[in-house]
Amino acid sequence: MAYITVTNTYPHPLDPWGSDSEGKQFALDLQAVVVAAGGARPGECQIRFTGPDDVWLVAGGTPETHQAMRIEIALSPGLSPEAKQHLSESVLAFLRTKLRPTPDAEVHLSVEVRDLDGYTSHIEPAQDGPQDR
Repeated sequence: MAYITVTNTYPHPLDPWGSDSEGKQFALDLQAVVVAAGGARPGECQIRFTGPDDVWLVAGGTPETHQAMRIEIALSPGLSPEAKQHLSESVLAFLRTKLRPTPDAEVHLSVEVRDLDGYTSHIEPAQDGPQDR
């Protein structure tokens, strides 16, 4: 299982459900990196986008001069520290390929890979409406 959160204050927000397909393609490409570098299964990757309404304050900067994109990846336990570092570096390299020029702003990119501690899950199967019994 891989839960991925993309927090973005970067000037070009990614909207996976918007009219263009840029955000959706970003999500698919990010999932491919997590699968290839982290060993996650495609059907078990869930990606959540937050921002750009979130406000991040960077010491010495303003929202106009400092932007951020942060990706957090929470995985089922078992990946070695070296494999987590490799995944983090792979996702960071992927992010750098997606950046557009920002002449007026510095963009901080970060990736965190961690274990899901105490994780429990249940999937309720699809059902027709309420049934009288």
